[in-house]
Amino acid sequence: MDKLIALGTGYAVAVNCYTTCFALNCDDDYFLLDTGGGNGILKRLAQAEIDPARLHHVFISHRHTDHVLGALWLMRLIGHQLDCGQYDGQLTFYAHAAVCQGLEAMGRFVLPEKHLAYFHQRIVFMPIEDGQQHTILKRKVQFFDTAAQKTQQFGLKITLDNDKTLVYLGDEPFNERNYALVHNADYLLHEAFCRHDEAEKYRAARKAHSTVKEACDNARLLNAKALILFHTEDHDLTHRKKNYTDEAHRFFDGQVFVPDDLDCIWL
Repeated sequence: MDKLIALGTGYAVAVNCYTTCFALNCDDDYFLLDTGGGNGILKRLAQAEIDPARLHHVFISHRHTDHVLGALWLMRLIGHQLDCGQYDGQLTFYAHAAVCQGLEAMGRFVLPEKHLAYFHQRIVFMPIEDGQQHTILKRKVQFFDTAAQKTQQFGLKITLDNDKTLVYLGDEPFNERNYALVHNADYLLHEAFCRHDEAEKYRAARKAHSTVKEACDNARLLNAKALILFHTEDHDLTHRKKNYTDEAHRFFDGQVFVPDDLDCIWL
């Protein structure tokens, strides 16, 4: 059975938890959904007991700091493992063309020359397009443009080993252009910046983010079986899980997950 590990669940400037990063554990390997915003990814991988040598696939939804900058630390870490003969195969980043170009440019700016020698051979940047399909860790993955407001952003749909589907919508509200693709998802990863009664306090709409209620409305529209909420404000982590779950159950009848960092969800 596949397992989703929440390595980071917070919004762009979260300080009390790590920023957006999930690891999908398939058999003996891992597929990262975004990388968070810095070297905190190294700590989270260690805490989750994820061996970097078993990490070969990384999806980057868009270019914002809290999703992409952890990728630099992965390149640095895997580059070192390659130097030491501790990493087999290649590390592949899947992202739209502009993000791939940005990743490579950032890497060339900050990484040692000996690690840059692995670019395009063992550290690979794979441009994706709307509707494109790949087989990753023996799972069918379809990438799609989310029609985001702020910058071009991609999501994905993964068919798991039990034929259930996991949909990751990135960090902006669902756009109806993708209804046919993501309808009836078994697990829907949807951002929820704050509770609905705090929408003005956190200016959710002006930041192109959803409240818990709005995420639930989308989950109902899509007939999702389970809803996973992430990319939240981090001002009261002690009560976040309970408060967000309580609100979600008012508007959505399916299963609700509000993971803390390092929580695992069996899919």
